[in-house]
Amino acid sequence: MLDVKRGLLVADAVTRIIPRRYQGARTARRIAQYGREAKEFFAGRCLEDLTTDDLAAFAAKCEQAGNAPATINLKLSFYSALYTEFAAELRNPFDPRLPFNAPGMPWRSQAKVLKWWLKPELEPKIVTWCYERGENDLADFITFITHTGCRVEEALRLQRDHFNFEAGECTIPGTKTATAERTIPLFTEALTIAKYRLRHGRGDSFLFHFSPSDARALALEAYVDLSYEVAKKKWHHVRVAFGLERNKTATLKALRRTFARRANDNGMPTEILRQYLGHEDIATTIEYLRLIGGYADQMRKYVS
Repeated sequence: MLDVKRGLLVADAVTRIIPRRYQGARTARRIAQYGREAKEFFAGRCLEDLTTDDLAAFAAKCEQAGNAPATINLKLSFYSALYTEFAAELRNPFDPRLPFNAPGMPWRSQAKVLKWWLKPELEPKIVTWCYERGENDLADFITFITHTGCRVEEALRLQRDHFNFEAGECTIPGTKTATAERTIPLFTEALTIAKYRLRHGRGDSFLFHFSPSDARALALEAYVDLSYEVAKKKWHHVRVAFGLERNKTATLKALRRTFARRANDNGMPTEILRQYLGHEDIATTIEYLRLIGGYADQMRKYVS
């Protein structure tokens, strides 16, 4: 509710923005958490009253709680979204006749760190380890992502209708950016996995099955969320078995970086790699290639 004298309460703004702006199930849950934090930290406060110092105090509390700079920036982005969404309603707290100017966001700088990737010499060992323990789904999942560059959520959404085996192509159901949905040619390893799994699948047409529930009995988002949680737990066992648990960047998502490195080493131009991965900005693609291990072997070819 907007009171010219008081302004738009943070709690009211939070309640209104979530159904209007955040639709995806996974995103909505994360934003709901940010909203609860906002209501608690700025209880009784109005958006118009908040200053950069107030937001800096909030960010400092997040730092004390152990939040990484990237996480803090995501939370600050939520406040930035509040100011954008309700810009037409906000009033200058000193004089309603003057325009309202949103406070500056105290963004946290993020160090550029080299990221983990699944190196060629380690990948077959991990895949074999999975097969030996009956984790065939996980073994195929790892290989499929390292040979397609799919996001984890994209791979979990793949169904029979997404594949054109005659053309050797797959249409990725992108979920993250405007350019995320794309049709890509498949490497032989990924094509072989898809053909085999869809021929011998459980009958619900999904390429991968990590959820203990029947996909036909759940909404797609719920099925994908359950599968993602199971897959992350299985990947955790891999990290422990291969001494990777202390490396925070050795995640399931990092397998996508492995594809980026493989394609780059095979000579794929960065612009084509950008399109293959579904990135909107080529800077993101370049950042994907900042990996632990560097390019010493490739460098030697040019100086020997």
